[in-house]
Amino acid sequence: MKRNSRWSLLVLSLTLLVALTAFFWIGCSDNQPIGPDNAAVFTPNPMATAKMLPPNASEVAQVMAVQNRHASSLESIKGIFGTATGRDNNGKVVIMALADNPGVTGVPANIEGVPVKVFVTGRPQLFKKPGGTGGGGGKVDLKTRATRPVPIGYSIGNYNECASGTFGCAVEKGGNIYILSNNHVLARENAGSPGEPIVQPGRYDNKPMCSGSLSDQIATLSQFVKVNTGANANNTVDCAIAISSTADIGCATPSKFYGLPNSTPVDAVLDLPVKKVGRTSSETHGTVIGVNATVTIAYAGANTRFVDQVLISSRFSKAGDSGSLIVTDDANDNPVALLFAGNKQGYTWGNRIQNVLSALNVTICGK
Repeated sequence: MKRNSRWSLLVLSLTLLVALTAFFWIGCSDNQPIGPDNAAVFTPNPMATAKMLPPNASEVAQVMAVQNRHASSLESIKGIFGTATGRDNNGKVVIMALADNPGVTGVPANIEGVPVKVFVTGRPQLFKKPGGTGGGGGKVDLKTRATRPVPIGYSIGNYNECASGTFGCAVEKGGNIYILSNNHVLARENAGSPGEPIVQPGRYDNKPMCSGSLSDQIATLSQFVKVNTGANANNTVDCAIAISSTADIGCATPSKFYGLPNSTPVDAVLDLPVKKVGRTSSETHGTVIGVNATVTIAYAGANTRFVDQVLISSRFSKAGDSGSLIVTDDANDNPVALLFAGNKQGYTWGNRIQNVLSALNVTICGK
């Protein structure tokens, strides 16, 4: 009996040792196993998280690191077109798996101990070609031909296509002043060439539609960052500038809106209140609900991936708002992002403004 008891005790001790060793290696690994499938589906509620304490910056950074390690594998799941780091409605920092439609399967409930939540937004698209009317907001019709110098927020476009986007803001470089907007607004999704005329309004907004005259020219395409197409690309910006003059463009919004943006950008952080003035939906207000976002959209005829994007709450933008400057929703009006894509629900994706300014080597004309 004693011999059997000692043998049983020895086996139990070895079993516990193996279990503890496995736990140690799993817990210390950067490549921990993915949790079970069936991640919870949720819709972010900015009002809920706004009432909570701000998220801990180190916790956000840790979740972003996990997201970066697993973004590609999540995006390979059918129906998932992107990811982001966000907060659930209980304030927990989570990985958001962005879905086309409900019913997506195979999404893990957690990765490396971080919860994963499926957020059904519907796939975004470039917000260049408007689908209808808008732009006034009861204040100013931003689709019409503006008195020169043109304030920021008005309709603009490349003369060589029938489309309309938004004059995001004025920027400066080397003593010159430029229009800042998207590549897909000013440079026709990589198809443009320096020297092409930029008109206000964009030709989509003329009557009859798509008519136009070079008398509407306010700038000339100067530079754009080429977007690398493809689902494995890692684009950070969709931006371009067009050289102009102080006689043709101004640095502020129309007086009925917020006015002059700040020349100093700030980081997009979770729960940050933001606003923008755009060609279609005028001045709108929203909240940053996702940072470090990845998204795959149709660009220049190919599914194209963007990384390090900002995701903003619903009802913030409509088609035609592409190129709008997104700023903090306070008296400081600090630039946060450059709007480039959205969907029918008004969820909005923007390039981090620091990436845009660095790529073009420009500074914002502002206070």
